[in-house]
Amino acid sequence: MRFKALLAAVAVAGLSLAGCATTSDAVSTMNTRWVGQSSDAFFSAYGPPMRQFPRADGGSIYTWIGGQTTVRRNLTPPPRPQQNQFDTSPFGRKYEKSTTRESVEADGTVVRRTTSSSASVNFDPSQLLGALGGAQPQPTYEEKRLYCEVQLTAAPDGTITNFVISRDTEAEGFGLSRCAEIFAVEAS
Repeated sequence: MRFKALLAAVAVAGLSLAGCATTSDAVSTMNTRWVGQSSDAFFSAYGPPMRQFPRADGGSIYTWIGGQTTVRRNLTPPPRPQQNQFDTSPFGRKYEKSTTRESVEADGTVVRRTTSSSASVNFDPSQLLGALGGAQPQPTYEEKRLYCEVQLTAAPDGTITNFVISRDTEAEGFGLSRCAEIFAVEAS
């Protein structure tokens, strides 16, 4: 039963990623959209270039970087639910005691009295040491810088002749390409 659930989860994840646009999808779409268009129109839509390199023919190669953000993902596993592990934990014990006493009353009636008591002790040494030192477990994070870097080649009149994605990270949302996310590219 667990195998079937795992297989179903893998299939759903695979189908979800199959619908995600990749860097090559973004390059293809952006070449279709922007080659032959004005580089000024691109920069007006997405922001100014970071650098410009003049070419010998009078054109330029522009480096554009956009969609810059840093995401922080929590890597600390969620706390385990507390369980009553008195009988199984190496740091916990359960003590029980029962005492039965019989007595005979004056009329000959036998009276049996049973007294039970129990005590449980359980502790987690890591929590004890943390409490003594005042230290609390610190969450662990992974920070990733997400961005898209593009090289635009423009003719002397400013017309885009080539569009290349030189660096691409994963998407901020659920996706494979930050560039595809920024430029609203659909998966092919």
